[in-house]
Amino acid sequence: MAKISLELPDAIYQRIQANAKYQQLSPEDYAIGLLKEVMAVKSDVTFEARQFRAKQVAGNKFDREHALVLVDGINYRYELIGGDVINPTDIYEVVSAQGNVLKIKKMED
Repeated sequence: MAKISLELPDAIYQRIQANAKYQQLSPEDYAIGLLKEVMAVKSDVTFEARQFRAKQVAGNKFDREHALVLVDGINYRYELIGGDVINPTDIYEVVSAQGNVLKIKKMED
């Protein structure tokens, strides 16, 4: 295991000590747990984000009444970036995904 030395403000160190004691952990184990949690959140990439980023979607695949878009046979909620009107003849691109909500923008002509 590698070692790292950190200089922490007293207030943060005191909180780490108090929380570690409450959870019956050493301050080091508590800090490692915090780092693992933060790193897991940062690297938690959804299936949608991996599979659909930059995917093109035809305008006729949108169900505007229910705010859904059909992508690879699955309906997803969507947020339209830079506009509020979907033209059935336009092509759109998935910019990102947050959970099961795809952020979509119209492709430039």
